[in-house]
Amino acid sequence: EDSKNFQNKIITEVQQIIDEIRDDAKTQKALEEWLDATQNGIVSRVKADFPELKESDIKLFCFLAAGFTSTMISVFLSKGKNVVYNRTSRLKAKIRVKGYRLPVGGINSLKNVRK
Repeated sequence: EDSKNFQNKIITEVQQIIDEIRDDAKTQKALEEWLDATQNGIVSRVKADFPELKESDIKLFCFLAAGFTSTMISVFLSKGKNVVYNRTSRLKAKIRVKGYRLPVGGINSLKNVRK
């Protein structure tokens, strides 16, 4: 019984984290600020260079830049993995025009992002 309660508690906490990542503007802002602080203003630069990007594109860029997997992103966005792959592909094409590329391998790879 104790392990069942503990398991339910963990599930509840994980769901709360997912909900914050998915829906909380403060959490998104904190992620953007963290990426900017640790990666030479990458989010601010992308926003300035691509004012036409939707907030959903910026959110996707942040998730990818932070190293979340497509599976994790599909959970955060409540979308199928194919949708995430397609959106990622379109985002890559948009930002490639000005020499940006999405990092591979998460946050450690951002050191090599151009600009």
